Amino acid sequence: MQSDDAPLEAHLQKVADSPFHIANASGTRNVTPVLLRRNDDCPVPTRMMHLWEWYWAIARSRSSGMGGPEAITYAEMHYWELRKGFRLSDAETQVMFDLDRIYRTPPDKKK
Repeated sequence: MQSDDAPLEAHLQKVADSPFHIANASGTRNVTPVLLRRNDDCPVPTRMMHLWEWYWAIARSRSSGMGGPEAITYAEMHYWELRKGFRLSDAETQVMFDLDRIYRTPPDKKK
């Protein structure tokens, strides 16, 4: 639960449904850099902002195929951890995978 008593999944879904997320023709999502900055239009909870920024840093290393972006792998996260000099906790790792799953889910499959 978050400070507003909403489950983390609700916050992640709110982020995924943000107006800054735009579905492209292949059903994948594009994100503008404005999402990385905290502002009143971005529904990322302040306590989660560092995870949001880490996610996009890790996501830049992902591969893409014909169907859009591939899932982030443990190897990509591990390499990022080595570069940054710290390890993600198990909970933080799970959040990265949850954000990635939401990001890669086409908008029409979420409803």
